[in-house]
Amino acid sequence: MMLSPTKGFIEKHHVLVARIVVQLQQSTNIPIRVFNPGAALVILKRGAMAGFFSQQSAGAGEAPATKGPSSA
Repeated sequence: MMLSPTKGFIEKHHVLVARIVVQLQQSTNIPIRVFNPGAALVILKRGAMAGFFSQQSAGAGEAPATKGPSSA
């Protein structure tokens, strides 16, 4: 599965979120990388929707079907 950041999250918080590839398991915690390109402090609240999971085929690009939201 691939986590793709939402445009709304990026625009609201003025941060960048890296796309990540994960294997979903029982854990509800998925680490994400967030980059703040500005000088102002940005505080992200637990549970903020950072992106959506999409199915990935082996070695291919992003598949169109989304599976659900992810939180920061």
